[in-house]
Amino acid sequence: MRRPKKVLFLLSELKDLSTGFEWWKNMSEFNEEEITNLLNVCANCGYSSYEDDEFTVIDGNLYCEGCFERCDVCGHASLLLVETQNDGRVCEYCREYYIPCELCGDLIHEDGIRMHRGRYLCVYCYDDLPNGYIRDYHDNPSLICRSMDDSEDMRSYWSTDLNLLGIEMEMQEGDIDLCAAQLSDLLDEETLGYLMHDGSLDNGIEVVSMPMTRDFFDRKYPLTDICRIAKETAMKAHDPDEPGLHIHLSWSWFGDDLNQKNTLLKCVYLLDKYRDFWETISRRSDYSFEKWCEPYHLAYWRDYDELERLNNHYKILNFRRHTIELRVFKGSIVENTIRTSVDIYIGLVDLCRSHSFEIIEAISLKDLVSYLSLSERSEKYIKKWLKYDFEINKGIKLKLDFAEEFLKIKAKMKLNYFNQEYTALDPRIEEHIDPLYGYTEIRVYPCIPDVFSGNPVNIHFMGINPQNNGYTECM
Repeated sequence: MRRPKKVLFLLSELKDLSTGFEWWKNMSEFNEEEITNLLNVCANCGYSSYEDDEFTVIDGNLYCEGCFERCDVCGHASLLLVETQNDGRVCEYCREYYIPCELCGDLIHEDGIRMHRGRYLCVYCYDDLPNGYIRDYHDNPSLICRSMDDSEDMRSYWSTDLNLLGIEMEMQEGDIDLCAAQLSDLLDEETLGYLMHDGSLDNGIEVVSMPMTRDFFDRKYPLTDICRIAKETAMKAHDPDEPGLHIHLSWSWFGDDLNQKNTLLKCVYLLDKYRDFWETISRRSDYSFEKWCEPYHLAYWRDYDELERLNNHYKILNFRRHTIELRVFKGSIVENTIRTSVDIYIGLVDLCRSHSFEIIEAISLKDLVSYLSLSERSEKYIKKWLKYDFEINKGIKLKLDFAEEFLKIKAKMKLNYFNQEYTALDPRIEEHIDPLYGYTEIRVYPCIPDVFSGNPVNIHFMGINPQNNGYTECM
């Protein structure tokens, strides 16, 4: 039977007696005990009412609206709500997904918890740690120059004229909290490097080294352990498309103040001219290389003003106030790959610093590959990624150095031909292997215009060989 409207206590206030009579007639169908059973009573405060919508059943008991609350997350009615740091008050069912911060005690949802040295921390306590945490992007600490000579360490490395390098290792997808906790201990309170968030990564981190000398990088920087920890915590750097390995060199690598800009222009020239080669050894996909390693496409490749105007963070070689960053290589947590990538960048800079614009412009891809493959480590790496075997010219440095020396004396060089004096034109450079002794001789053939046709004619050569390190001049 449908329940009558339960407003007996309001009967005296009814203005319409006919309505009250009909209500009473309906109520007369119930006895006193049944009417009493229709009364709702709060199990906590004793408040009673016939209005059902004023009460909620919790664990089999009725509670009025003043004696229970609803969970801010799921809306469930509960008598035991607990306060959280960010999500308001939650019920006992939602409470299972919250973990207390071990420093401040606030309840944090499991998705927002941070790990530090095995402890669960909220983001506020985590960020307040004096060291060993992942910094926000571009929140750099005070930098320390690291060298084998402790006396050269300094809080600000910008004033030093040492050749310094630094690496940024991007990685993602693994147990980032465990990895960050172990790496922060390894980096020794940020004296060797620091960790940083990077918006280009999917739940990843960037391991940034302190600026250091090449000696320190080779002998004391804990690259072996960094790679081991990354692998043990299932971090990835090569398989995802986004992580990169960024290598920084200080301006001093590029020569003195007068030559630094020229060296930079020559590096950009070779990076743009042989872009397909750099993409191949970068290990990047086409998409990744185009996105993170933009070319310059200079209208005139010796125009530093245009280079400076086009420079930005995503250029293949970008320069800032204190460093020049090469962005060619894809991320890696393989030690030998990282060290080889550093070798190749330093080799490129050495090549461009040591030789003139004319020599750099004349360098073939074969010459470039040979020069960058002078170490056994880099030779194996380049051969692996080019996927074909090629002949490495081990005399390439001698060849280029001799060509550079020839260009220096070319302007002063006068040749006599049919009793006429000529200035040498652009040379033809050849390698000659002595069939008897097996050594390589570099021969440079200057040219003059033929007196009859005007075409260049080779009439003379100069040579150098590694056995006596001397120049020979022959007609």
